[in-house]
This record gives sequence, structure tokens and C-alpha cells, in this order.
Amino acid sequence: MRNQFPCEVMRLQAWRGLLRVSLGLPGGGTLCSRITRESAELLSLRPGLAVLALCKATAVQVGTTLQAQPGRNLLQGRVQRASQASAGGEAVLALPGAVQVVGFLEVPRSLRPGLDAVASVDESAVVIALAG
Repeated sequence: MRNQFPCEVMRLQAWRGLLRVSLGLPGGGTLCSRITRESAELLSLRPGLAVLALCKATAVQVGTTLQAQPGRNLLQGRVQRASQASAGGEAVLALPGAVQVVGFLEVPRSLRPGLDAVASVDESAVVIALAG
């Protein structure tokens, strides 16, 4: 997966029969993942545990007009690279803490390097793996 974030488990809370895991990003932001209780038990998740959060680039939408929605992560960043494809395109955002996120453009040709943008990813698309 192209998006790999070193994180620390901050909190686990029940959410509609699943667990919502809050993960601390290196730059101080938060990324959330929704997983089953069984997955959390198999990984022995607990606050303070170092993990990797992973998500496919196809699960990430990048734009300037994306709004907060329940169950979606919003990550603020600065465009490092954006393709100029006519039907979609890919963008790389630099996030605080020297982390990058790769995703697909909300509106083709709407972003260029240096602009502020937002990456949006559903919590269910964020996979947790043990670090190291």
C-alpha cells in the first residue's frame, strides 16, 4: 500500500458493534480506523502501542472543498505533486511530521504544488499493522 503512516494507538472505543481506533500521527494529527474487536484482540491493541496505519491510494480523495463527514478522516496538507490527467489524477500531500499521503483528485487539474489541500479517507479503509 502506498500510504503507510507510523502511528501510536491513542484510544479504542466501541462504535456500532466495531471498534474505533484513534491513532496519533507523527505531526500531532489523528487518524481513525474502524476494525472488529477480534482484529483488535489479535493485534493486542492498547494505548501507547506503535503501529502502522495503511491505506490504498485509491481509497483517498484529495481536494480543497472536502468537508468533514462522520466516519471519514480529514488530513490537512500541502500539495507536493499533482498529475494533470484529464479524468481524475493523483496528488501527493505533505502532512505535518514528514508524512505523505497519496490519493486521487476530487476535481481534475484543480491542484498544483504548493497549494493547501485536504485528503479524505473512510475510517474503514485504514488498516492497522504492528510496527517492527
